[in-house]
Amino acid sequence: MLSGSPRTVADALEHWFDATGPDGLDVPYLTLPDSYRQIASLLVPELTRHRRYPGAYAPGSFREKLFGAAARVPDHHIAAQYRW
Repeated sequence: MLSGSPRTVADALEHWFDATGPDGLDVPYLTLPDSYRQIASLLVPELTRHRRYPGAYAPGSFREKLFGAAARVPDHHIAAQYRW
């Protein structure tokens, strides 16, 4: 468990990632939704400054990025009936 200022936590995460090379991170909460609000408002900006969190994302939908396909399924696809 890490605690401290956003900079201290970001420094510790950066060191841990460099030393162990994990491919992800589970973030537990102490209080909902405040724990996640604090991560978003305090830790994410610090990790962005460390270049460990993206400052911007490439354009396009998740489907386009994941499959290299169109943003929407074709009209003949069964999922097309569920568009809104």
